[in-house]
Amino acid sequence: MPLEMEFPFWDMIVNAAIPVVDQRQLHHLTRGVYQAAEILQADILQMGQVSVYWCGHRPIAVLSSPAARIDLERLQDWFGFVVRPATATEVAAICGTHVNGIPPSGLAYQMPLFIDEDLLDQPAIWVSAGDPAIWVALTPKNLVRVTGGYVMHLKVDPYLHLVTTASQADSSRS
Repeated sequence: MPLEMEFPFWDMIVNAAIPVVDQRQLHHLTRGVYQAAEILQADILQMGQVSVYWCGHRPIAVLSSPAARIDLERLQDWFGFVVRPATATEVAAICGTHVNGIPPSGLAYQMPLFIDEDLLDQPAIWVSAGDPAIWVALTPKNLVRVTGGYVMHLKVDPYLHLVTTASQADSSRS
């Protein structure tokens, strides 16, 4: 299906002759990856969500499953800077796209992309092509190839997440 608008990420895929698993132009904008997964009939673990963080004074992008909780302390240890999530206004200004349609590459401001390694366990990964209504599924290998992203362990380990949540619940009861 030809896309009728300009999308740098989509152009990168086409120009590099990257084979896509599937592509869909939805009839309306989605309000995020959960709604997109429902419409696309995809497992939520197959959905790629781009989040933007400030690492000191520079933005970085993280591509992960929406089911993963990103370990900000790990990012702070790696980079040696305070890491905080960007606000919706900052994301729109940095990326040049709607906050629910951030593609993993081809943004208005080029920043490093870090991909959570667990996302690559999926046979195909759905990502926005630059608009909340346009989604493309790529194999993990092709996603890394077209984005030039760095694959890393980024999420909070499930056991650590459970311990942290339990200790926070205990401290709030006191």
